[in-house]
Amino acid sequence: MSYKNLNYIIEIAREGSISRAAEKLFISQSALSVHLRNLEIELGVKLFTRQSHGMVPTREGRIYVETANEMLRLESEMYAAITSTSNQFRSIGCCSEIGTEILTQVLFTFKEHYPSYRFSITDGTTDNLMNRFMNGEFNFLIADSMTPITDKKNTVMMLSEEEIVFVLSEESPFAKYASKDYDNPPCIDLELLKDESFIIEGSDQIENTLLQKMFADKGLKPKIFCEMNSIRQSCLMAQRTGMIAVQPDFCVPRDMNLLVMKPNQPYYRYVQLIKRDSGYLKEQDDQFCKAIQEAYQNWYRKD
Repeated sequence: MSYKNLNYIIEIAREGSISRAAEKLFISQSALSVHLRNLEIELGVKLFTRQSHGMVPTREGRIYVETANEMLRLESEMYAAITSTSNQFRSIGCCSEIGTEILTQVLFTFKEHYPSYRFSITDGTTDNLMNRFMNGEFNFLIADSMTPITDKKNTVMMLSEEEIVFVLSEESPFAKYASKDYDNPPCIDLELLKDESFIIEGSDQIENTLLQKMFADKGLKPKIFCEMNSIRQSCLMAQRTGMIAVQPDFCVPRDMNLLVMKPNQPYYRYVQLIKRDSGYLKEQDDQFCKAIQEAYQNWYRKD
């Protein structure tokens, strides 16, 4: 059995047609038919049946195709591992603004221990980045969600559980309901905020969805003054205008003298690190993930 046969059978199954598969493989239809017939004779089973809508794998054919795909994946991984010494490249998707800031710190330190370990970072929304991760574009993904993410094929690590809070200045008329206790802010009834306008992340962000949900749960509709794509800029606007920004508690800047308060019913976003499992660079990948977790845990701790 040759690797050429593996690719031939995979392509027939993918195309459902010997003629279309032959075109993709740049061989003649007759040559591909001979390869299939010889392989079936060698195995003593039929790999495909002809039906009105094309070539359909038999039970044995499905086993062959699944195994062939796995063998080719392992071959690719083997070559990647062999050539990894001089080109240890990893791609990271990150949906979190503060997550990118933390990554920058981690990478600077990590490169001191693994100087040939190279990275690229791509930011975006969780939905977009998750689709790209599933398509194999990233080795790691920092994703946020309204409920914890589960993924049986890859390793998922919780980085932070972040409660949604309201951020305001000391000049806000609601300052009496808030405090600078970022770890345990006081609660406020959403009824008191029903006529207020909010500064919020863009409509494709988790924070926006959670604001809509918390008000809908009370039968209210929030008034949005503006949507911003920067945590710091939205907090600056709250500081300068007296309006209320909506942020996860973990993301509130600690150096802007802001006040925080939270709804009397908690709403969370979950930030998780997803790692594509692979034997290739496993030790470095595991150390990298550990470094990110530790950076999240210690981000606001003072020595």
